[in-house]
Amino acid sequence: MSTSDTPHPQTPGEVIGRLAALEIATGIDDARGLAETNRCLCNLHGRRGEVETARRHAEAAVAHYERMGDLVNVALVQSNLAAAYLDAGEFDQVLAVGEPAFAFFQSHGFTHRLA
Repeated sequence: MSTSDTPHPQTPGEVIGRLAALEIATGIDDARGLAETNRCLCNLHGRRGEVETARRHAEAAVAHYERMGDLVNVALVQSNLAAAYLDAGEFDQVLAVGEPAFAFFQSHGFTHRLA
């Protein structure tokens, strides 16, 4: 399973596990662990309609992925956050965060990510 296929937490126990993982990753300064955990928390809060919390986790994930030079996951996080904004009806934000992801996927031939 690739990092972009990591399952997203669905239950309260899984959320608690992600928060514990975030604390551990912070304690040992594990950039990949911080990025992936924040990405998952972004997705969870986005599905719950908690877009401000989703945005904060997305920003943290993007910062870590950018430091690692992992631009594919930067675009994935942007795409996921755009979906949260879409669900919330915040269409200006969909375009603001979604367009860079769309441009990245398009320019790198990731056409399966454009839907």
